Amino acid sequence: MNLHFDVTHGEVHLPNSLLIQPALTRTQLINSCVIQNISLRPYSISSAPFKWFAVDGGQVEEEPLGVEFRFWGELLISADLHLDRGGENRDFVDTKKRHDALLKDRLGEPHELWDERRGNEHSIRLFPVYRYPWGKITSLQDGPVFIRVEYVDGRKAAERKFQRINVPEQLSAVGRFRKGRF
Repeated sequence: MNLHFDVTHGEVHLPNSLLIQPALTRTQLINSCVIQNISLRPYSISSAPFKWFAVDGGQVEEEPLGVEFRFWGELLISADLHLDRGGENRDFVDTKKRHDALLKDRLGEPHELWDERRGNEHSIRLFPVYRYPWGKITSLQDGPVFIRVEYVDGRKAAERKFQRINVPEQLSAVGRFRKGRF
């Protein structure tokens, strides 16, 4: 099996038979990895309250595919895919070009090009973006180079939960400030 994007349903079929989909929960990912005997590595980066998990996604055109999942609680926010030639992701320009070509081959022309540097057409910061009702797929370079599959429902739900957690604290601080207790 090869890497396949089902843009109608927001699914990504990985070469290792794992299925990424908008409704995938953290528990479902863990159970799928156990059933299919896929090594799942939880890891932490300084982006609490998100939970990150990494898996080997199989091979894409003779190259290892790494996948990192980002969850808020049980909600899947995004999955980052990256090709690692020789286990190294250090030649950012080459890797970015390969990611862009892979997306163009699988998805066609991007729906838009987002240029972080505004105007430099040959910049590594030229990000192809594919937008769908369920979310978007983008080739990015933010430190490492990766393809991000982002699910809008998961992201919006996480934002709502984050606001509920932080709004009472913010309102409490505003109230203390107005009463001179700050």
